[in-house]
Amino acid sequence: MKKILIVIFLLFVAISIYGTDLKIEQAFIQSPNLVEIQYSGNLPENLNSSIIIEPNNQVVSIEGIEKKLILKTENDFRLDEHYYIYIGNAEKIFLRPEGILDSLYSTKPLGYNYENNKIVFRVFAPRAKWVKIVFYEKYDAIIGDELKMVKDKNGVWEHFSKDKKNRKYYGYKVWGPTGEGEIFDSTIVVADPYSPAVVTQNHYTHPGKTLILPAKENFDWQGDGYSNIEHKDLIIYEMHIRDLTAHPSSGVPEKLRGSYTGLIHEKQKGGLSYLENLGI
Repeated sequence: MKKILIVIFLLFVAISIYGTDLKIEQAFIQSPNLVEIQYSGNLPENLNSSIIIEPNNQVVSIEGIEKKLILKTENDFRLDEHYYIYIGNAEKIFLRPEGILDSLYSTKPLGYNYENNKIVFRVFAPRAKWVKIVFYEKYDAIIGDELKMVKDKNGVWEHFSKDKKNRKYYGYKVWGPTGEGEIFDSTIVVADPYSPAVVTQNHYTHPGKTLILPAKENFDWQGDGYSNIEHKDLIIYEMHIRDLTAHPSSGVPEKLRGSYTGLIHEKQKGGLSYLENLGI
């Protein structure tokens, strides 16, 4: 009985110190050494010694506003590192980079561009540990030519290429921090987010590769005009290639329904003659 009373007493002390209802709702890295925490419940009395940030980063000051804490840390956070925080016995939570990303800015054009007789490839990935550009000769190729890119101070990864031979398609492999809440996967090749054109495959994962188009002079839209057509005279078409032939009523053979091949097949038969007016 005495042992039971001691255990109960210790539990009571622990609850009074740490509380049982504390929950960290969200935690953000807002600047290189500033953390914002939104919480519910009650904070422990010994708050300073209860806050732990891993990998090790000491908290030097704490400010509280309603159900929010603002923490200043001794060391700056690395964008390519995974951090988490916990207070007392509350469940640890991922410290998500947010406002810290706002300080990064670059005037460099992203995507691919023709500069000084070279093709320059750039992608913004400030949290990446490394980025590789993968070149392909064919849109459905699985294996390509992988080259490491170089990161500048603003989180832009670059690759300069003089060789335009066999540079028809490309994508990126990106690797970064691991841990709960992170989604980096270097086994996946992703198309450039600034792609002017992307080639995909008829697959449920829709794998995409960026198509490299020939160099063009930038069109100057300054002084350009528009055709003033009465609204009542406008005829606007919106068509989905698959929908035009997917249904049996299209008359397209079953194995060709819902495909570009099926559309061409039906057009050649004359069943979709109205498409001629649209230039299809």
